[in-house]
Amino acid sequence: MAAIYSKKARLDDLAAKQLNFTDSYESRLYDLYLTPAQVDDMNTVFKARKGVFEDYNQFRREKLGLETLKPYDLLLELTDQTGRNYTYVDALQEIQKSYSKMDPRFNEIFLKMVTGNFIDVYSDPEHGKQPGGYCTDLCAIKSPALVFINYNGLIDDQKALTHELGHSINFYLMGNSVDFLYCSGPEYEMEVPSTFNEELFVDHVVENSDKDTAVAVLAQHIGEYQIRSRYFLQRNP
Repeated sequence: MAAIYSKKARLDDLAAKQLNFTDSYESRLYDLYLTPAQVDDMNTVFKARKGVFEDYNQFRREKLGLETLKPYDLLLELTDQTGRNYTYVDALQEIQKSYSKMDPRFNEIFLKMVTGNFIDVYSDPEHGKQPGGYCTDLCAIKSPALVFINYNGLIDDQKALTHELGHSINFYLMGNSVDFLYCSGPEYEMEVPSTFNEELFVDHVVENSDKDTAVAVLAQHIGEYQIRSRYFLQRNP
């Protein structure tokens, strides 16, 4: 598998050079509309917080009772609580509570979404529903967005749901503020409201849940940041 990915990386670099990029990494950054200055800023933040990830890895190693932490160990669950199932209604109630300190418009748009048949919720592979999740805007008609997810009742699924609802709130506010032709933007900017929603949810869970659940959520959340930071730090040591 490693050999396959290594060959793919070389081919990706070759294809990028044909388009006058230095390598595939530079090509991907161009596609994301990231400037060199923005990349430098991100790397500075990642490097400044490297100690946080190192402390987390030490905690994970001790929690799992391992002498050495391997890359695949980062994917193991730390507690039994992550297997607990949460109903869709439970998830909606917790997400709504996470908006408690936000502008009332957040709650208004949230209620429009969850009561207006705008969310395709449950997995249904037998009838062709694909895995994953995404959000499609309806800015042109000033309507709440359409959300597609595969909800299975885990905390991860709640995070996926609030992530897509973050996109939805953003699209709805844009669609009702400017012409729909302007209801778009670079990918990294469009991810800001969705990841902000995740932060609200994580803060809410950590403040209002038992220790095991809080640890599970934080572990998963830090792991996501670590994956992103590893990618940039490896390419920009």
